[in-house]
Amino acid sequence: MSSLSASNTQISDNVGGARAPGLENLDSAKATTMAEATASAGSAAAKGANARPQAALAPVRHRQFLVTLLGVYPIITLLLYVVLPMTAAWPIWQTTLIVAPLMVAIMVFWLIPTIQRLFGRFIMQPVKS
Repeated sequence: MSSLSASNTQISDNVGGARAPGLENLDSAKATTMAEATASAGSAAAKGANARPQAALAPVRHRQFLVTLLGVYPIITLLLYVVLPMTAAWPIWQTTLIVAPLMVAIMVFWLIPTIQRLFGRFIMQPVKS
């Protein structure tokens, strides 16, 4: 019995014998994943000796810094132009409490994915071995 099955049985024993929902197909999902991995490895071998292994890529930090700064600067400037007039009488920590979550949300959900999509080839470089 695999360790996943053992832990699944242990979970079911801990909750009065009932299996936790969603765990009943855990072993078959693992088998499907292994079958897919084996099939993809076989197809790579079927391509022949001409197939080159893909080099591992890592971000070049100074390029990533530059591109992110070019995206962050106009966004933070625009946010400050919008928020500062509405919060002029507030203490700085309260204004920051409004600006910081907005900036982080813009970065996580829009800016960083856009930078990765548009500048990924510029930022990433093969790892030297």
